[in-house]
Parts: sequence; structure tokens; C-alpha cells
Amino acid sequence: MAPIQLGDFIYIPAHDNEAPTVHVEWSQSWTTYTKDYKFFLAKTGADGEEEVPLYIASEFADESHFRGVETASLDSAESALDYKIKVDGRFQYGQKNKNGDARFLVWHDKTRKIYQAPSLAALGLGEKLAGFFGYGSIADLAGSALKSTFGDYLHNY
Repeated sequence: MAPIQLGDFIYIPAHDNEAPTVHVEWSQSWTTYTKDYKFFLAKTGADGEEEVPLYIASEFADESHFRGVETASLDSAESALDYKIKVDGRFQYGQKNKNGDARFLVWHDKTRKIYQAPSLAALGLGEKLAGFFGYGSIADLAGSALKSTFGDYLHNY
């Protein structure tokens, strides 16, 4: 799978109140901050069969931020609708390496200076997410998170 790019579309379930909440903590200018984020495995690709991890700041995940967003159904047999969102300048991304492996998206206040994948990915979301980031287990991923004190910040599109 090619990394998600500017201009690609992602799909998340409309009106999903069941999305897991993860607690993110980061340091910025000698101060520690914490915020909650909603986590989705957004669908992408022409057929909607590819997935990309997406973190949306809880304050951006309420219905008011989705007014006017197009809805679509990825599967004509399903009655559930998805929000169809174009990846644009409101998103930031992190990735495992410069090749774009294990790229994920973040939609939040971009003044937050959060480090990339390890700090967001090691939040207890299970083995599937660890595998997405190329780690054998959550323990391996959590060990990598210790390295997140230093490194690259999330990137802007």
C-alpha cells in the first residue's frame, strides 16, 4: 500500500460514538499537556479495503466539525454511511520512516508539537495496530515509545 497522500480520500463511520478514546501526553516548551483523541482505522483506496490509522482530537470529533462533509457508502449492501473526507491541510501525519511506511493521520490543533508514531501508536490499541506499524507485539511498540522523547514532530501536508 502506498502511503496516504494529500488529496486522497478517507472514510470513517458517520455518527460513530463507539470509537475508542486514547489519552495523548506530550511536552512542549517545558510544559506537559494531555488531550483525548478518538481513534479510527479509516478506510482508503479505490475499493475502501486499505486502512490508515486516524487520530481525531476529541474536540474535533463532535458532529459540528462534520457539518457539510459528504457521506458515502463504501459497500452498496450496507445501510451505514461513512464520512468521505479529503486529506488536506487540516491533517498532519506521522510515519515509521522516510519511505512513508506505516503512515498515519492526525486531525487536531496543529499548534500541538507532538512527536510521531511511537508516542501516538503505543496507546494500548492492540496487536493489530502494532502490526500495522511493523512491530511484532505491543511490547515491542511500547519499547519504541520510549524513544519518542526525542525525534521528529508530526509533519504538515
